[in-house]
Amino acid sequence: MKILHNRFIRISTVLITAFILTKAGFLLKSYKGIEPLSKWKGTLSILVSSKEYPAETKLRQTLPKGAFRITYVIDGDTLVLSNREKIRLIGVDAPEIQHDDIPGEWYGKEAKEFLKQLAEGKECTLGYETDGIRDRYGRILAYVFMGNKLLNAEMIRQGYARVYMRFSFTKKTEFIRLEKEARGKGIGIWSRQLFKKNKKAGTPAVIQWQDADKHYGEYCAVEGKIVSTYNSGKACFLNFHKDYNHYLTAVIFSSDFSRFPENPEKYYLGKKVLVSGYIKEYKGKPEIVLESRKQIEVLK
Repeated sequence: MKILHNRFIRISTVLITAFILTKAGFLLKSYKGIEPLSKWKGTLSILVSSKEYPAETKLRQTLPKGAFRITYVIDGDTLVLSNREKIRLIGVDAPEIQHDDIPGEWYGKEAKEFLKQLAEGKECTLGYETDGIRDRYGRILAYVFMGNKLLNAEMIRQGYARVYMRFSFTKKTEFIRLEKEARGKGIGIWSRQLFKKNKKAGTPAVIQWQDADKHYGEYCAVEGKIVSTYNSGKACFLNFHKDYNHYLTAVIFSSDFSRFPENPEKYYLGKKVLVSGYIKEYKGKPEIVLESRKQIEVLK
């Protein structure tokens, strides 16, 4: 009887041990399947997704508010802080400055210079939305405060930027009101529209595309055929001659794509058009920046 009892104890011990090991394996497997906390967005945790930064997924427990020193202004909606972080102003869409092969937009230099004079070398603090802490370029999306002054709002109020309409954000209604006021005053980027409104000659004179280089600085209507196009994703180029390095090009920047037909590079290719706008010189050739569909009329 004692032998049977000892055998029963040994068998029971083996069974219990096997059961514990099985459970441990199951728990370990389940643990490996848990998603990292860094996949969750929130005001107390900065999300840097592994898709945008494949080398590492980072999690910060708190958002840095500053104070920081603004060391450098890149353009009218982007700046660099003393901790080397690039900041993109939430809700602000300033004109592009020239970089690489992308031409500068109307008032791009002025917008950069205004922000530079306003903020460069000064201290600031940051505010955030509840999600979308970084954009696809790795820049922190933030409201930038200098004392009681909000730089984001100031750029729009003074007419140096539009409201970035593609995404929702807390101050969107306020920023739209400020843009409307600036537009009504005809200041900054809206001064061009005021000029057109008050233009004594009324309808601009129609010229042929071959003569565009004779009218730098003038607001004209240019007639011609779009013979080649290219969309880089940042800008769409509508060329009036295959040698686009020397002849007129109409440019639509990505910030204005929504105002034009889908795939403008296909829509306007091969069509005779009437393009209205200021003719400026870019790298020795004439160029017109299109900001509205009203600036380009398809004739046939």
